[in-house]
Amino acid sequence: MRVKLLSFYILLLLLVLHGNSYASITLHYKDESDIGQPFFAIISSDKPFYRSYVQWMGKDIPADILKQGNSYRAFALLGGAVNRVKAGTYPLVFSVILDEGGVPVSKTVDIKLKERQYPETRLQVAPKMVNPPASEMKRIENEAKLTARARATMTPKRFWQTRAVPPLDSVVVTSSYGHRRVYNGVPRGHHSGVDLRAAIGTRVFSIYPGKVILTGDHYFAGKSVYIDSGGGVIAAYYHLDSIAVNVGKDINAGDIIGRAGATGRVTGAHLHLSVFLSEQSVDPMGLLDAEFPQSVRLLKQISL
Repeated sequence: MRVKLLSFYILLLLLVLHGNSYASITLHYKDESDIGQPFFAIISSDKPFYRSYVQWMGKDIPADILKQGNSYRAFALLGGAVNRVKAGTYPLVFSVILDEGGVPVSKTVDIKLKERQYPETRLQVAPKMVNPPASEMKRIENEAKLTARARATMTPKRFWQTRAVPPLDSVVVTSSYGHRRVYNGVPRGHHSGVDLRAAIGTRVFSIYPGKVILTGDHYFAGKSVYIDSGGGVIAAYYHLDSIAVNVGKDINAGDIIGRAGATGRVTGAHLHLSVFLSEQSVDPMGLLDAEFPQSVRLLKQISL
């Protein structure tokens, strides 16, 4: 299916005096994307500005400002989860504050999210991983609260980079994002991440810089690590054999965070990688694609 990649800029000339001259603010975005696929939203200016953020799917998402050459750019990573969002048009609101104490200047644009067909995967696991015993339910509920809190982390400072580092020395997908899972004949939700081939003991690397916000040995996900990379970007690594980091540790992209394993609900050893963008799970392979950072350069510009 031919995916429309039309993206465009809206040039917003803010008629607000800023540093004895007028600031030219440019909004960059993609007007169409498949559900489950990540995309950029960017605010750029020829002059420094105080703060910027976007509103997407009911969330206020900070867009940290960095100087790049002679311009100032603020990036956000966005998407819509296959298990939470239906096909349709959704508003994306850009907001910029030029000076401390200033009033936000906002612009709303429409983003069309298109449905993508994801296949069904049938798996055989231990019966207790489909219908857990009553004795485990309190544990499962507590872990669900902990992981939900981790996924909702919203750190204003951006640590993530436009290019993600592969989480393994060799990346081979064994189960893709979005597949509807059927365990022992019982339908469950869509696969929230991607499974990668990895023998027990294989080194696992952080795809982005950030801070470890949660580790644990969870009933379904097994030994897990959650890393906050700022701006609502959270990466989670499941089914590890061992964990090499502690909560609060600062991480560089490419640091070893643990070893792949077969803990939790699995059919064999592998690494499960999930990426949550402001609580929306997206396809990690979209971020690992070497061409993904170049999508910024392919955008068109329209001046208003």
